[in-house]
Amino acid sequence: MFAEDAIAAIEREEPINDGVYEDEQITGLDLSRLELVRAHMERCRFTDCTFTKASFYECRFEDCDLSNCRFDDSYWKQCTLTGANGTGADLSHSTLRMTTFNGCALRYMNLSLSKLEDCAFVDCRLNDAALSELKLKRLRLDHCDLTRAELFRTPLKGIDLSSCTITAITLSDSRAELAGAKVGMAQCVDLALMLGVKIV
Repeated sequence: MFAEDAIAAIEREEPINDGVYEDEQITGLDLSRLELVRAHMERCRFTDCTFTKASFYECRFEDCDLSNCRFDDSYWKQCTLTGANGTGADLSHSTLRMTTFNGCALRYMNLSLSKLEDCAFVDCRLNDAALSELKLKRLRLDHCDLTRAELFRTPLKGIDLSSCTITAITLSDSRAELAGAKVGMAQCVDLALMLGVKIV
């Protein structure tokens, strides 16, 4: 059972290596500073759990529910999350490297003040997500819905937004975040509205 393994690992200050967990429901656990290495989680549901300062290396999460859980100040490297529900999850002040979110529901997720390097979001719903003051290196956004996402002080230079929905995203007054971003013709109306331009 994941809960027992995780609590024991934290007490011993040792990582969980190569764990495989399926169809588990974990509620109300404080798993701060947990370290997971090459874990495979499938159809697991976490409710009111805390993973503050936890570390994840080469982990796979498939169809897991992580909604409203705390992952603040966590570290992720070479992880894959597929079909996960991360609605309202708090990943603020975290570091993510070579990590991919594929087909995930990430509405209202908080990633603010995090560092992302060689990460990808593919077919993800990021509506109303808090993505402010991110430090980005080689981020890929592919067919993601960023409607009403908050991107305040997140430089988007070099990032291809052309396949994404960017309606009503929140930016600074200067709109400097968009400098150097790549957009498609279909997004020009949204950008014009952000800039206060009237199309006639």
